[in-house]
Amino acid sequence: MARKSRKFLLEVNGKIRSAFSIYEQSKGDLILNVKSHYTDHTKPQADKNGVRIIDNRYSIHVSMESKDNNLIKQTRTLSDGSQINTHLITSCIKTPSNFCPIFSRMMPDISDEHFAPTKKRGERIVLDSYKSAELTPIFAIFACSLKRRFVLPQTKNVWVAQFDFEICSIVILWLFLDCPSPAIGCLRPIATLDPDTIGGHIENSPSITNQRGGNEDCCLRYFYFQCAQYYNYLVNGTQLSVNPYFMIMQN
Repeated sequence: MARKSRKFLLEVNGKIRSAFSIYEQSKGDLILNVKSHYTDHTKPQADKNGVRIIDNRYSIHVSMESKDNNLIKQTRTLSDGSQINTHLITSCIKTPSNFCPIFSRMMPDISDEHFAPTKKRGERIVLDSYKSAELTPIFAIFACSLKRRFVLPQTKNVWVAQFDFEICSIVILWLFLDCPSPAIGCLRPIATLDPDTIGGHIENSPSITNQRGGNEDCCLRYFYFQCAQYYNYLVNGTQLSVNPYFMIMQN
Protein backbone atom coordinates (compact mmCIF):
# COMPACT_ATOMS: atom_id res chain seq x y z
CA MET A 1 0.00 0.00 0.00
CA ALA A 2 1.33 3.43 -1.00
CA ARG A 3 2.07 5.67 1.96
CA LYS A 4 0.17 8.96 1.98
CA SER A 5 2.04 12.25 2.06
CA ARG A 6 0.16 15.55 2.14
CA LYS A 7 1.41 19.14 2.18
CA PHE A 8 -0.99 21.69 3.61
CA LEU A 9 -0.40 25.07 2.02
CA LEU A 10 -1.63 28.65 2.15
CA GLU A 11 -1.65 31.23 -0.59
CA VAL A 12 -0.11 34.31 1.03
CA ASN A 13 0.10 37.57 -0.93
CA GLY A 14 -0.31 35.56 -4.12
CA LYS A 15 2.49 33.08 -3.24
CA ILE A 16 2.12 29.45 -2.14
CA ARG A 17 3.61 28.81 1.29
CA SER A 18 3.84 25.81 3.64
CA ALA A 19 1.85 25.60 6.86
CA PHE A 20 2.48 21.94 7.80
CA SER A 21 2.78 18.51 6.23
CA ILE A 22 1.65 15.01 7.22
CA TYR A 23 3.12 11.75 5.96
CA GLU A 24 2.96 8.07 6.82
CA GLN A 25 6.01 6.03 7.74
CA SER A 26 6.58 2.43 6.66
CA LYS A 27 5.55 1.05 10.08
CA GLY A 28 2.29 3.01 10.02
CA ASP A 29 3.24 5.87 12.34
CA LEU A 30 2.10 9.31 11.24
CA ILE A 31 4.47 12.30 11.16
CA LEU A 32 3.17 15.85 11.28
CA ASN A 33 5.78 18.51 10.51
CA VAL A 34 5.00 22.10 11.45
CA LYS A 35 6.95 24.60 9.38
CA SER A 36 8.80 26.86 11.80
CA HIS A 37 11.34 29.62 11.53
CA TYR A 38 11.18 32.08 14.37
CA THR A 39 11.74 32.28 18.10
CA ASP A 40 10.49 29.48 20.33
CA HIS A 41 7.77 30.93 22.57
CA THR A 42 8.02 28.12 25.14
CA LYS A 43 11.30 29.69 26.28
CA PRO A 44 10.88 33.43 26.95
CA GLN A 45 14.63 33.86 27.31
CA ALA A 46 15.01 32.68 23.71
CA ASP A 47 13.74 36.09 22.59
CA LYS A 48 17.02 37.53 23.88
CA ASN A 49 19.27 34.63 22.97
CA GLY A 50 18.06 34.30 19.38
CA VAL A 51 17.26 30.60 19.76
CA ARG A 52 15.18 29.40 16.82
CA ILE A 53 13.20 26.30 16.02
CA ILE A 54 14.89 24.28 13.28
CA ASP A 55 12.61 21.23 13.38
CA ASN A 56 9.17 20.81 14.89
CA ARG A 57 7.31 17.55 14.50
CA TYR A 58 4.60 15.38 15.98
CA SER A 59 4.57 11.61 15.66
CA ILE A 60 1.32 9.69 16.08
CA HIS A 61 2.29 6.12 16.93
CA VAL A 62 0.43 2.92 16.10
CA SER A 63 1.09 1.77 19.71
CA MET A 64 0.43 -1.91 19.08
CA GLU A 65 1.21 -2.71 22.72
CA SER A 66 -2.01 -0.99 23.83
CA LYS A 67 -5.51 -1.98 22.77
CA ASP A 68 -7.00 1.33 23.93
CA ASN A 69 -4.45 4.14 23.59
CA ASN A 70 -2.07 5.80 21.16
CA LEU A 71 1.05 7.81 21.90
CA ILE A 72 1.45 11.22 20.25
CA LYS A 73 4.93 12.68 20.74
CA GLN A 74 6.16 16.19 20.02
CA THR A 75 9.84 16.87 19.32
CA ARG A 76 11.06 20.42 18.90
CA THR A 77 14.74 20.87 17.98
CA LEU A 78 16.24 24.31 18.63
CA SER A 79 19.18 26.01 16.98
CA ASP A 80 21.27 25.70 20.17
CA GLY A 81 21.05 21.89 19.88
CA SER A 82 18.52 21.42 22.68
CA GLN A 83 15.19 19.65 22.30
CA ILE A 84 11.77 20.16 23.84
CA ASN A 85 9.77 16.95 24.10
CA THR A 86 6.17 16.45 25.18
CA HIS A 87 3.86 13.47 24.87
CA LEU A 88 0.15 12.88 24.71
CA ILE A 89 -1.71 9.65 25.47
CA THR A 90 -5.18 9.43 23.94
CA SER A 91 -7.98 6.91 23.57
CA CYS A 92 -9.67 8.89 20.76
CA ILE A 93 -7.99 7.02 17.89
CA LYS A 94 -8.81 3.42 18.80
CA THR A 95 -12.27 4.30 20.09
CA PRO A 96 -14.70 6.09 17.71
CA SER A 97 -15.84 8.59 20.32
CA ASN A 98 -14.25 12.04 20.53
CA PHE A 99 -11.66 14.29 18.92
CA CYS A 100 -8.27 14.65 20.59
CA PRO A 101 -6.64 18.12 20.38
CA ILE A 102 -2.96 18.05 19.41
CA PHE A 103 -2.05 21.73 19.16
CA SER A 104 -3.21 25.21 18.22
CA ARG A 105 -1.12 27.46 16.02
CA MET A 106 -0.97 31.20 15.45
CA MET A 107 0.78 31.53 12.12
CA PRO A 108 3.57 34.08 11.70
CA ASP A 109 4.00 36.03 8.49
CA ILE A 110 4.92 33.16 6.16
CA SER A 111 5.35 35.25 3.01
CA ASP A 112 9.11 34.79 3.42
CA GLU A 113 10.82 32.44 0.95
CA HIS A 114 11.75 30.19 3.89
CA PHE A 115 8.17 28.92 3.89
CA ALA A 116 8.13 28.02 0.20
CA PRO A 117 7.08 24.34 -0.18
CA THR A 118 9.80 21.81 -0.86
CA LYS A 119 9.97 19.76 -4.05
CA LYS A 120 9.47 16.47 -2.20
CA ARG A 121 6.64 14.29 -3.42
CA GLY A 122 3.26 14.61 -1.83
CA GLU A 123 -0.28 15.73 -2.46
CA ARG A 124 -0.47 19.53 -2.34
CA ILE A 125 -3.56 20.94 -0.60
CA VAL A 126 -4.12 24.69 -0.58
CA LEU A 127 -6.38 25.39 2.39
CA ASP A 128 -6.99 29.11 1.92
CA SER A 129 -5.62 32.44 0.70
CA TYR A 130 -5.12 35.81 2.40
CA LYS A 131 -2.94 38.92 2.69
CA SER A 132 -0.48 38.86 5.57
CA ALA A 133 -0.74 42.64 6.05
CA GLU A 134 -4.42 42.22 6.91
CA LEU A 135 -5.04 38.80 8.48
CA THR A 136 -3.52 36.19 10.80
CA PRO A 137 -4.47 32.50 10.35
CA ILE A 138 -5.19 30.40 13.44
CA PHE A 139 -5.25 26.60 13.25
CA ALA A 140 -6.19 23.78 15.60
CA ILE A 141 -5.35 20.16 14.81
CA PHE A 142 -7.23 17.13 16.19
CA ALA A 143 -6.91 13.34 15.80
CA CYS A 144 -9.75 10.83 15.89
CA SER A 145 -10.85 7.37 14.82
CA LEU A 146 -11.32 6.64 11.13
CA LYS A 147 -14.94 5.89 11.98
CA ARG A 148 -15.57 9.37 13.40
CA ARG A 149 -16.61 12.31 11.21
CA PHE A 150 -16.43 15.94 12.32
CA VAL A 151 -19.82 17.56 11.74
CA LEU A 152 -19.46 21.31 12.04
CA PRO A 153 -22.37 22.88 13.96
CA GLN A 154 -24.01 25.89 12.36
CA THR A 155 -21.45 28.58 12.97
CA LYS A 156 -19.65 31.45 11.29
CA ASN A 157 -16.08 32.18 10.25
CA VAL A 158 -14.72 28.70 10.97
CA TRP A 159 -13.49 26.31 8.33
CA VAL A 160 -13.00 22.57 8.77
CA ALA A 161 -11.23 19.88 6.75
CA GLN A 162 -10.78 16.20 7.57
CA PHE A 163 -8.24 13.82 6.05
CA ASP A 164 -7.91 10.07 6.59
CA PHE A 165 -4.63 8.23 7.02
CA GLU A 166 -3.95 4.57 7.77
CA ILE A 167 -4.12 4.79 11.58
CA CYS A 168 -6.35 7.79 12.21
CA SER A 169 -8.20 10.76 10.82
CA ILE A 170 -6.90 14.33 11.16
CA VAL A 171 -9.28 17.27 11.60
CA ILE A 172 -8.15 20.83 10.85
CA LEU A 173 -10.03 23.89 12.10
CA TRP A 174 -8.99 27.37 11.04
CA LEU A 175 -10.08 30.98 10.86
CA PHE A 176 -8.49 34.40 10.33
CA LEU A 177 -7.99 37.11 12.93
CA ASP A 178 -8.58 40.61 11.63
CA CYS A 179 -5.05 41.87 12.29
CA PRO A 180 -1.69 41.68 10.45
CA SER A 181 0.33 38.48 10.68
CA PRO A 182 3.06 38.81 13.34
CA ALA A 183 6.76 38.29 12.67
CA ILE A 184 6.79 35.61 15.36
CA GLY A 185 4.20 32.84 15.51
CA CYS A 186 3.15 30.66 18.40
CA LEU A 187 2.35 26.96 18.77
CA ARG A 188 0.59 25.63 21.89
CA PRO A 189 0.73 21.85 22.32
CA ILE A 190 -1.48 19.60 24.40
CA ALA A 191 0.23 17.10 26.72
CA THR A 192 -0.66 14.39 29.22
CA LEU A 193 1.37 13.57 32.29
CA ASP A 194 1.62 10.98 35.01
CA PRO A 195 0.34 12.66 38.21
CA ASP A 196 2.69 10.54 40.31
CA THR A 197 5.59 12.04 38.39
CA ILE A 198 4.55 15.68 38.06
CA GLY A 199 2.09 16.13 40.89
CA GLY A 200 -0.67 17.75 38.86
CA HIS A 201 -1.38 20.00 35.90
CA ILE A 202 1.27 22.09 34.19
CA GLU A 203 1.29 24.44 31.23
CA ASN A 204 -0.95 23.28 28.36
CA SER A 205 -1.74 20.01 30.12
CA PRO A 206 -5.52 19.62 30.33
CA SER A 207 -5.55 15.98 31.40
CA ILE A 208 -3.17 13.81 33.35
CA THR A 209 -2.91 10.23 32.14
CA ASN A 210 -5.28 10.07 29.16
CA GLN A 211 -6.69 12.72 26.85
CA ARG A 212 -10.23 11.53 26.12
CA GLY A 213 -10.98 14.52 23.92
CA GLY A 214 -14.36 16.07 23.28
CA ASN A 215 -17.18 16.30 20.77
CA GLU A 216 -17.58 19.01 18.12
CA ASP A 217 -18.92 21.59 20.59
CA CYS A 218 -15.97 21.01 22.93
CA CYS A 219 -13.53 21.36 20.03
CA LEU A 220 -15.08 24.68 19.02
CA ARG A 221 -14.98 26.02 22.58
CA TYR A 222 -11.31 25.05 22.79
CA PHE A 223 -10.62 26.66 19.41
CA TYR A 224 -12.49 29.89 20.15
CA PHE A 225 -10.67 30.21 23.46
CA GLN A 226 -7.33 29.85 21.70
CA CYS A 227 -8.35 32.42 19.08
CA ALA A 228 -9.35 34.90 21.79
CA GLN A 229 -6.04 34.34 23.55
CA TYR A 230 -4.06 34.94 20.36
CA TYR A 231 -6.09 38.03 19.47
CA ASN A 232 -5.55 39.61 22.88
CA TYR A 233 -1.88 38.75 22.64
CA LEU A 234 -1.54 40.44 19.23
CA VAL A 235 -3.70 43.48 19.88
CA ASN A 236 -3.25 44.14 23.60
CA GLY A 237 0.00 42.35 24.42
CA THR A 238 -1.86 40.12 26.91
CA GLN A 239 0.15 37.14 28.15
CA LEU A 240 -1.14 33.77 26.98
CA SER A 241 -2.88 31.75 29.69
CA VAL A 242 -0.84 28.77 30.88
CA ASN A 243 -3.73 26.46 31.75
CA PRO A 244 -7.11 27.61 30.34
CA TYR A 245 -10.02 25.47 31.44
CA PHE A 246 -11.32 25.21 27.88
CA MET A 247 -8.34 22.97 27.20
CA ILE A 248 -10.06 20.31 29.31
CA MET A 249 -11.66 18.52 26.41
CA GLN A 250 -13.98 16.04 28.07
CA ASN A 251 -17.64 16.52 27.16
